[in-house]
Amino acid sequence: MAEHPNIVGIKDSSSDFNRLALQVRAHIPHFAVFAGSPTLIFPALSLGAAGSITALANIIPEIMVGIGRAVRAGDLNRAAELQGLVIGFAHAMRSFGIPGIKAVATHRGLHGGEPRLPLAPLSPAQTATAIAAWEQVMAQAGLPLAF
Repeated sequence: MAEHPNIVGIKDSSSDFNRLALQVRAHIPHFAVFAGSPTLIFPALSLGAAGSITALANIIPEIMVGIGRAVRAGDLNRAAELQGLVIGFAHAMRSFGIPGIKAVATHRGLHGGEPRLPLAPLSPAQTATAIAAWEQVMAQAGLPLAF
């Protein structure tokens, strides 16, 4: 795929660190590798990945950008700290899926919208739990609950 002139990169959402590492370490000219799993952003960037593309970045962009900035600045302790927060948040949001991301996005003042069928919106209790998880991770990262 990397040799095709119209393909300039890949998003690896496999959550397989070994696979991602091999893709990044291949150093194919003019071919970018992006981490698709929120749990692998720090290690992927540390190995030289071009970036990450994850659904969670829609609701915690400050933390995701913080990981990238910390890696580029050589502050690996901060990058690892933020990555740990992302892992915990991903775990907390896992049961809510895309409807949870949409609910938090709406809470943040974005237009999350309704999930497409067959997915259903979260119940009010689930929405409250998802928002509480978002508020907690933002607080743990030392970030304001900006909208």
